Amino acid sequence: MARSAWTGMFSFGMVNIPSFLLPSDETEGEVDSLRETFAEIREKNREKRNFKIHQFTQQQHFFKDLGDLKSLTLPAKHVMQIHGFLPLKEIDSGCYDKSFMLLPESGAAEPLVLLIDALAEKELIGIGTIHLRNKPTMCAAQTKRGFLMVNTLLSPDQISDEDASHLNKTLKEALEAFEKNVERSAKHEKSAQST
Repeated sequence: MARSAWTGMFSFGMVNIPSFLLPSDETEGEVDSLRETFAEIREKNREKRNFKIHQFTQQQHFFKDLGDLKSLTLPAKHVMQIHGFLPLKEIDSGCYDKSFMLLPESGAAEPLVLLIDALAEKELIGIGTIHLRNKPTMCAAQTKRGFLMVNTLLSPDQISDEDASHLNKTLKEALEAFEKNVERSAKHEKSAQST
């Protein structure tokens, strides 16, 4: 088994899933073993699937006003928090930094499969925050081949001019605001340690 880059709670709405992240290029064995588990969960819930997806989309927070993105809070150390959802077309892959696959801990796959199916069917992407490698960062969670991929987002100064021209203006402003929050928090923590 590959070494996980992060372990903790993957959280969206009122749902918390114990899970871990693996670099996307190291997931071969885990994907093979989970593919069967996910298929069994989908088959077991086939009758209730549409209702559950409808219920999920009614209960979740969607960024109807993209200005909400500008007030994302810094994440706790072992929590990946999805704050809301955007249409897939609102984010360009040019703002992705590192790519990971989110995998559930044993016995925690069912709510994750529901989220994966809902995101795929509704063509949505989750926008959130994670504390990864001792640094808070924004992330985007989307489906790929029946699994959930988590991509960390580049800071605004790392996004190429060409990619920045395609980037949703509000998302760029959110990345800038989040980066400022991270810097403020680091300065506050440093001054607290020196006193």
